[in-house]
Amino acid sequence: MWEKGEISDYYKLVPDPDDSVEGVVEITGGPFAGLIYKYGDFRFSKPTDEDSVPRVEYQFEVIHIPEEIRDVEYPEEMKDSFDELLLSVLIDMVQKDATKDVRVDYDSTDGEGDTDESFERRVFYEIDNSVPEG
Repeated sequence: MWEKGEISDYYKLVPDPDDSVEGVVEITGGPFAGLIYKYGDFRFSKPTDEDSVPRVEYQFEVIHIPEEIRDVEYPEEMKDSFDELLLSVLIDMVQKDATKDVRVDYDSTDGEGDTDESFERRVFYEIDNSVPEG
């Protein structure tokens, strides 16, 4: 179904029209071209028994559906393909961000600095090594 070799050929990051802070994903190729969505929570589920492995779970919200695909009834294999596309895009973005420099912030969930209830937030950013002019 996907003719191009790289998953990055099928999407681009664009600003969220409703939020000046968050970005969203626009599908740029394939049968879902023009669809815009954003990811919500992402986690690994707890295995149900000792023989199972954690599953990737994520939420997404559709921001825009192009008119030409809005009322299309897709067969089940296309729905599975859509799910695979969203997961592949998510993995691609994580892999690309993993190569950037990382700043780690530590916060407490109770505001008291209790290390038992703290969490780590990884913020990906690119370091600007350019030389200022002038």
